[in-house]
Amino acid sequence: MRISFFKIASLFFLLIFFDAGAQTDPYVDSLKRLLQNKKIQDTAIIRLKMDIGQEAGIYRIGYWDTLAKECDIFLVKTKDASRKNILLLYKGGILNNQGYIYKNSGDPNMAGEKYEEGLVEYDKVKDVKDTVLQDRVITEKAQTINNLATLFVETGNVSKGKEYHLKSLELRKQVNDQEELPYHITILVM
Repeated sequence: MRISFFKIASLFFLLIFFDAGAQTDPYVDSLKRLLQNKKIQDTAIIRLKMDIGQEAGIYRIGYWDTLAKECDIFLVKTKDASRKNILLLYKGGILNNQGYIYKNSGDPNMAGEKYEEGLVEYDKVKDVKDTVLQDRVITEKAQTINNLATLFVETGNVSKGKEYHLKSLELRKQVNDQEELPYHITILVM
């Protein structure tokens, strides 16, 4: 098969054009610069890469797979319980993002698996003395449960969707999440 020079040149231009557009975001650029610091802790590396992925709108599952593996490596290496808890929180968030990507690419089964895996990671967070971290775990878990609820409703299992919305609502009440409470109440009334 012969590919014309014009097609190759056009593809090259598009790749450079779209990549260059992503590089102009000053916030993402600043996050990338922070990553260049060799003294940065494992938890900060994962958080920065998560923020880059979210802010730059990276919806390639490979990006998040690589990040999940990197998080696993750090989880094995760290002996510090508080850092391990933070990494588990981040791993749950990474899996939640993967579920979102699979859902939006039309693979609800894989989305459900990733959401469930994320919930398992949140449940591994133990002996948290930091109330801010504990609230963050509860909030992230509530978001993942909410994503599962939405997935159930979208795939026709409305009763299970409402059950999960109720679970998410109960978690949000625990942390007094005033921003999300009206949403859940509205969904449950419908």
